[in-house]
Amino acid sequence: MKKEKIRVFGKRFFNRSEVFVAACLGIFMLLFTVYTFAFTEEETVPEHELKSIVGEYYHAMNFNKIETLPKYLSPKVCEWYGNKDFSLKEIMKEARKQRVRFPFSHSEVDWDSFKVEHLESGEYIATYHLLHRTKRNLNENYQAYHLNIRTHWDANYKLKSISETRLSE
Repeated sequence: MKKEKIRVFGKRFFNRSEVFVAACLGIFMLLFTVYTFAFTEEETVPEHELKSIVGEYYHAMNFNKIETLPKYLSPKVCEWYGNKDFSLKEIMKEARKQRVRFPFSHSEVDWDSFKVEHLESGEYIATYHLLHRTKRNLNENYQAYHLNIRTHWDANYKLKSISETRLSE
C-alpha cells in the first residue's frame, strides 16, 4: 500500500507519519518550554528589594555612616542584637559606641545564603550568612566572625528586628 502524501495548496508534500512525528515534536517542545519557565527559580520582588536594602545598609555601615541608620529602621524596633524594645536614640547610641570601640570593620553578605520568608502579615523574615571583620586600630589584624543573621522587616521594608548567631568555624 502506497502512503498518501498530505496536500497543501493542492500539492502533496508530506505523508501522514511525517506529520505525526512533527506534531509530536512540536507538542514535546511546547511542554518542555512550559516546564522550563514554570520551574525556573526567579527572585521575587520582596527578595530583590530586601537584597538591595541589605546591601545598601552594609555599604553605609562599612563606611561608618551611622547617621543613615534611621533610614533602614521601622518606627518600632522590637529587637536590636539581643536588646528588646530599643528606641531609635538607644540604637544610635549603641551603634556609635560599637564604632568607637571598633572603628575598623567590614561586613560581607553571602548572597547565596540569602533567603526571604513572606509572612501572612505582609512582613518578611530574611536570613543570611555574614562575614564580619573588626579591629580596634590600624596596626592590628582583623578578627573575623562568621555569623548567621536573622532580620524581620515590615511591609514597607523597614527593619523591625535583627539578631545574630555565630556559625561554627
